[in-house]
Amino acid sequence: MIRALLADDEELALYQMQKMLAAHPGIQVEGCAMEPAGTLELASALQPDVVFLDIHMPDMNGLRTAELIQQVSPKTDIVFVTAYEAYALEAFELNALDYLLKPISMDRLAKTVRRMEERFTGSIQDGAALGEVRLHLLGSVTYSKNGLAPQPFKWRTTKAQELFLYLLHHRNRFVGKDEILQLLWPDFDSKKGSTHLYTTVYQIKQCLKQACLEISIHNVSSGEGYMLEADKVRIDAVEWEEGIRCMKEFSPANHLLHQKWFDMYRGEYLGALDYLWAEGERERLRIIWLHHASQLADSYREDGLVLEAVILLKRMLELHPYYEEGYLILMKLYDQMGEHSAAEACFSELKHNVEEELGVKLSPEVLQWYYSRRREKSGT
Repeated sequence: MIRALLADDEELALYQMQKMLAAHPGIQVEGCAMEPAGTLELASALQPDVVFLDIHMPDMNGLRTAELIQQVSPKTDIVFVTAYEAYALEAFELNALDYLLKPISMDRLAKTVRRMEERFTGSIQDGAALGEVRLHLLGSVTYSKNGLAPQPFKWRTTKAQELFLYLLHHRNRFVGKDEILQLLWPDFDSKKGSTHLYTTVYQIKQCLKQACLEISIHNVSSGEGYMLEADKVRIDAVEWEEGIRCMKEFSPANHLLHQKWFDMYRGEYLGALDYLWAEGERERLRIIWLHHASQLADSYREDGLVLEAVILLKRMLELHPYYEEGYLILMKLYDQMGEHSAAEACFSELKHNVEEELGVKLSPEVLQWYYSRRREKSGT
């Protein structure tokens, strides 16, 4: 039995992690802490096999907390939990067993548990997954191998990054040389632009070779364009959309599977990269995700799983802070739970996001519900 300690300053996050780990009979959660001092005290007393540690903790950075944990409990492994991939390299410098990006999916947690079990029992990883390579385009653009933590690409230039992603976006299709030049080097003459293009394609191929990714870029039509082929790698955006479309109607029996697809959407298509050519696909996938997430929240609520619905809605609004319908559902849930101060805070946050940041008025539906609720509470 692997003995685990959980450390996160958010009570909902601790609850969710406990629930997810409960699906793995080989893991026993022996303690939870919400601040660094309590984490160190429990680590010293329990000497756990592993600590699931949130990097963002009050009073002390989680990376520093991890150093101290290793001092008071030297045999304890660390699994970092974070919403920011930028901490990954620093985390592994501390010899962390793994790191998990929020929101944590059941599949990704299962891979971490497998690594822990291998560490403790010497079990052999399923050979079918050994050659697996996946490109992550939802959220930060990264790649992963063998189910391990995602890694960033090491691009020489921002042009190399954009050209690769543009070709990947149009994979298995001819992309004309003139189209690329107009996109990336519109102010250069044809000769100078072509020189930059050839150099950039070479840099991309070298980057893919160094990363050992079986992605090929061919010069086609007598040098008039390029075609990228990525048939030997898996792409999270493609798998996610196919998974959503193949799902059956919502029911208690398939909540976990629907939750898996919800969690897989870690962020918008190509993340924070502000490419105008990607906006159409970004919006299309965003609509699919919001529709699915809203339906899952409704299903949770109808089946009395209010806390699960709250967790899901909070994640939805982290990614899309201007989604009024999501805020309205969340406010109604808080009100149902008797968490009136949380409902007020939710309304204030929505008002700030929409009226102050966007400069538009809240919808009549939101205002009507909010002020009707206030009148009921005041008895007037």
